[in-house]
Amino acid sequence: MVTPQPPVGPFGPMTGPHSDRPEVRDLDLLTPDDVCTLLKVKKSWIYDEVEAGRLSALRLGKQLRFRPSDLARYLDGQAKASRGTQRN
Repeated sequence: MVTPQPPVGPFGPMTGPHSDRPEVRDLDLLTPDDVCTLLKVKKSWIYDEVEAGRLSALRLGKQLRFRPSDLARYLDGQAKASRGTQRN
């Protein structure tokens, strides 16, 4: 019998009683440093994208946090935009 593996989040396996629910996984908020590491970009680029309204972020007091689903949506939009501008 094969044991099912837990879902994998941006920082490894997600475990817990509700880890299979997407709305719970989306509560694993990312910091600007996390996003820098994942995307391999400078922190100033992230702040520029947020300020321009292109990248969604949550403000918790003075802290900026990102939902994984918002980041994935942003990347999907960028991929679609780049496919639309490619030359044949």
